[in-house]
Amino acid sequence: MTDTDGYDAVVLGSPVYMGNWQPEVRQFVERYRTRLARMPVWLFSSGPVGRGSDDPRFYPRKVTELMQVTHARDHRIFPGKIDAGALTLGGRLVVRVVRAPNGDVRNWEATRDWARKIAAALRPH
Repeated sequence: MTDTDGYDAVVLGSPVYMGNWQPEVRQFVERYRTRLARMPVWLFSSGPVGRGSDDPRFYPRKVTELMQVTHARDHRIFPGKIDAGALTLGGRLVVRVVRAPNGDVRNWEATRDWARKIAAALRPH
């Protein structure tokens, strides 16, 4: 991860594990919170997968706080990918308990559409 010097805008995201963003990403936001609050910021979460992933009740913990700290313009959740064969026994048990589907459920067109909207917002008028 880098700092924010030399950037005019930031698109920042994290995979979601057990309802949380990765600690390194949350630490990045804390470290650069003043600078992030003064520039255009968009946030995204990769995951969860399965039923209810677009339901606000399943938003990663502290995303609302991260949006407030950074003054983020938007937050999107993009479904992720689960390769059960690559998971630990504990990971496979969690996947089974939450009934998350095995496989790749990413929606690349939705991701591209969101990226185009960000690009349009950053174009000079």
